Amino acid sequence: MLKDSLNIFKTDIKTIIHNPFVMLVLIVIVLIPSLYALVNIDANWDPYSNLNQLKIAVVNNDNGYLTNNTNINIGQNILDGLKENGGFKWEFVNYTDGMEGLESEKYYALIEIPKNFSETVYSIEEGKNTKRSEIILLNNEKTNPISPRIINSGLDQVQSGINGEISEIIAGIVSSKLHDVGEQAKDNENDFIRIKTRLNQLNYVFNQLEPILENSNLSQIVPEEVSDKVEDLITLVRIDTAKINSVDYSELIRLANINTKDVEYYIQSPVTLEKHSLYPSDNYGASISPFYICLSLWIGSIVSLAMISNRVQRRNRKNEIESVEENFGDQIKTDENYEYGSSSVFIGRMGLFILINIFQALFMAVGLFLLHLQISSIPIFLTTIIYIGLCIITIVYALISTFGNVGKVIAIVLLVLQIPGSGGIYPMELMPQFFRTINSILPMTYAIKVFREVISGISWNSYFYNLEILSLIAISVLLFAIFFKGKINKYSKNFEDKLKESGLF
Repeated sequence: MLKDSLNIFKTDIKTIIHNPFVMLVLIVIVLIPSLYALVNIDANWDPYSNLNQLKIAVVNNDNGYLTNNTNINIGQNILDGLKENGGFKWEFVNYTDGMEGLESEKYYALIEIPKNFSETVYSIEEGKNTKRSEIILLNNEKTNPISPRIINSGLDQVQSGINGEISEIIAGIVSSKLHDVGEQAKDNENDFIRIKTRLNQLNYVFNQLEPILENSNLSQIVPEEVSDKVEDLITLVRIDTAKINSVDYSELIRLANINTKDVEYYIQSPVTLEKHSLYPSDNYGASISPFYICLSLWIGSIVSLAMISNRVQRRNRKNEIESVEENFGDQIKTDENYEYGSSSVFIGRMGLFILINIFQALFMAVGLFLLHLQISSIPIFLTTIIYIGLCIITIVYALISTFGNVGKVIAIVLLVLQIPGSGGIYPMELMPQFFRTINSILPMTYAIKVFREVISGISWNSYFYNLEILSLIAISVLLFAIFFKGKINKYSKNFEDKLKESGLF
């Protein structure tokens, strides 16, 4: 069997070398997965770097606000800031033109600053009827399924900038008010002390009068109504005296000495977020590349098996009679057509697909190097991409070789399921329950995790664990094919014959 398998492989190589058309087709087959991976990874390399191509209309209807004999228009300040901000392609228009452009898909979104924007911001200055300021965003979600999410994400940064500007204004108003309170307290310190002294003196006098007022004989001289009012007055004086004695007036005076800039800075950002990354990615392309590498290797395997037959037909073997005559005796002498056994065909033709797959992986790796993909170790990356490619071609080849055209359907269905089910793009926790259930049995789940280790930084426990699971899946499918291929081929051949008889396949 091994000798037949080796003869099949040698014959395949000779056919490729001596037939330029076959060589051309194989080159295309080798390049297809590389092109697919490189084009998609490059397209997703840094999509946010092209945000300045997304047109967004900006309408400023702000009437401004008059304060200290100065008309302040915060809406115009925001427009000036956007002109300096290269985030999107801002176009400053009136409301009518903006809405027409949004409906005609000239603009992806429209931002409107309302008429009372500045007035609402400065409502805090009066200390009453304070309202939150609003900026209106209209998205045309028909233009593109992703653009509204990108715009919302990008505008979050713009909103942070606007909030920073508004916070600065509000912080300035608050700190100014605090400073004014301190200045007024400082100016009125003597009056406060004088009032406090007078109240304490008055309270002392009332303390002296209280025993007299409690004398029962007093009611004969002073009417009860007058006596009650005097007692109420004494109670009020005592309450006011207690309140004024509890006030630390020096604290109010210290407000005059506050650093308004420090207060403004604190109000603008009372809490800061310090960010650190474990195994950071250089860009989005590095993050998405494990998914596209695995997807491309799977597509490359399907393309190879779709273009090249995995079955070896009867061959004329006159030039090989001497080499096999010793083993097959009179059978070769009397029949120059020799049919290989199914196991020999399986192993022999598999060699060609493995060779193609190795070249597919190598070409892909070279292309990724030229893209300057973030890689933690080049030797480990080369070894990994070749090994994972071998696991994938083993799975796909075993399925198609065993089940024929039905195996191709299975390989394609697996491909479709692995796009959402492998966790290559979205976290599995965000996916429907069905994909979360099948995630652990999909080969690409583990292949993607292995590539993430090699690209972003290796955790060896995770690397070898996922590589072992992927290897077990590949070996299990291979052993299944070796032991059951012969029996299953009979049924799959009958199935394919029936399809051919229909004249449609």
